[in-house]
Amino acid sequence: AVEIYMIQGTGHGTFSALPMGAMTGTQSRLAFQPVHGVGVYHLGTDGVYLFRPGADQRITDQHFRPIMTGETIGSIPAMDTTKLANCWLYHHKGRLWFGYCSSSATYPADVLLLDITKGRTVHYQYDSEFSALATDHDNDRIIACDTDGYVVEMDHGTTDRGTAVSWQGETKDFGELRTYVPRAA
Repeated sequence: AVEIYMIQGTGHGTFSALPMGAMTGTQSRLAFQPVHGVGVYHLGTDGVYLFRPGADQRITDQHFRPIMTGETIGSIPAMDTTKLANCWLYHHKGRLWFGYCSSSATYPADVLLLDITKGRTVHYQYDSEFSALATDHDNDRIIACDTDGYVVEMDHGTTDRGTAVSWQGETKDFGELRTYVPRAA
């Protein structure tokens, strides 16, 4: 995508798309995250940007900028810019999760976690690659699906790997009672 657009209108006949003059659009459909009261975070070819009306600012600070342009810094691997479509951004409770692919991964195993209120960024490296994140609202936590099909709690790194998922099924064969069992028609 080349630009970010604002959609205006009050009904299907009055909608219009206005280009907002962003420096770059997003490089992945999963790397576009609006945060109420802050702006829209999105992935460009050289880092993560924060778009606000009138400004599109690269927020990847000086410590992480080299990683975004292909340089490994210490134990933090460089981002493989040929795999930007597999990267993702996710916002939960004032923290922005940015998963990126290194040259040895197809999906993100490296995560930069930005605390939006404090402005601090931390790097995490996981043993698994993650294709998607979601919020478990009942337990107020971030969970991710790894490429092997297991679920991982991102804050603690706990996983269901090797654990069978319990489930139950009910039969619809009620025999003579079938006429007395409520069912959808």
